[in-house]
This record gives sequence, structure tokens and C-alpha cells, in this order.
Amino acid sequence: MKIAAGCFGCLAFVFLGLAVTLIFGMNAIATALPPDVAAVLLGLSAPLTWVSEGCCCLSGVLAIVLLAVGSMGKKEETYE
Repeated sequence: MKIAAGCFGCLAFVFLGLAVTLIFGMNAIATALPPDVAAVLLGLSAPLTWVSEGCCCLSGVLAIVLLAVGSMGKKEETYE
């Protein structure tokens, strides 16, 4: 469970990075474009950012839940 929590924790960081990149990157690019093209570009990036932020929250919550469930079990983990 702790390994799975680590995997979902990494996914949370990846999606958070993607959301931040989309927000700041698209805004930086949109300032250099004509207003009508910028409006279309920002309109397309909004759903992508929303999905990325949602995946970040879901994978972060799942990482916390899996870490808590994994910590409630036996204290020593054995790997074979």
C-alpha cells in the first residue's frame, strides 16, 4: 500500500506541475498573440487546466488514503 501511495503521490506532483505550466505558460503565450487568437487559446486551455487540477486533487487524496491504510497494517513489511 505504501508503494501505491508513493506512485499516486508522484502522479499528484506531475498533474500539479502540468496545471501550473498550463496556467502560466498559456497566459504568457496569450499576451504575445493577437486578442482573437489569445481568446481561443485560453478557451482551449481552461478545460485542460481544470482536468489537470482535478486529477492532482484526486491522486493526492488517494495517496493519503493508501498511506493511512498501509500504515494501519503490520509494522514490518517483508519483500521477497
